[in-house]
Amino acid sequence: DKGRIIVGARFDQGSIHIDVEDTGPGLSDAEIKRLTRPHERGGHDDVEGEGLGLAIVHENAEQLGLWLTAHSIVGKGSVFSINGLPKA
Repeated sequence: DKGRIIVGARFDQGSIHIDVEDTGPGLSDAEIKRLTRPHERGGHDDVEGEGLGLAIVHENAEQLGLWLTAHSIVGKGSVFSINGLPKA
């Protein structure tokens, strides 16, 4: 089993939040702080990819007046959320 990714949306306090949850190796607080920098892979160099995805999402969210949050438990997985989408 290589894990799962779950994408969901929720409505809270007048705005829409998009959540992406994974069952990967999880990240420490220090790793999460570095993930919005291009080519940063949170210390997981054995994972495929260029380390650009979260940096691009973070930059685009900020340009739209949104914010990105991340919560993780090492060994359990992570949840990344785009917050502040106005309800149309």
